[in-house]
Amino acid sequence: MTPLFIERVAHNEPHGGGYEQFEQMYRQALACGREVRIEAGKRAEFDVPAGNRAIVYVMEGSVRFEGDDTEAGPGDVVIFRPAGEDDARVAMEADLPFSGVIVTGREEALH
Repeated sequence: MTPLFIERVAHNEPHGGGYEQFEQMYRQALACGREVRIEAGKRAEFDVPAGNRAIVYVMEGSVRFEGDDTEAGPGDVVIFRPAGEDDARVAMEADLPFSGVIVTGREEALH
């Protein structure tokens, strides 16, 4: 399977009340995705069906994504380009112990 490439990374910053909005975003993402934990120095891959998009919400730690070695940290939302006609994968390696949520689905279902 080919790796998906990143379309963009949203660097969210708390406004006023600290990280409360991150917790809300995390709960919403978890309702339609799955929680991911990766130990520092370890690597993980996640399948993305053809025609689907992947979004990774970084809650803690630091992670780098295969393909272009993009780094993401707490509060970042990493949005990948949709998979083409073939299944693809999101591959990442944790620089620091990582926890977050990965959500996959059709474009219209992720909004």
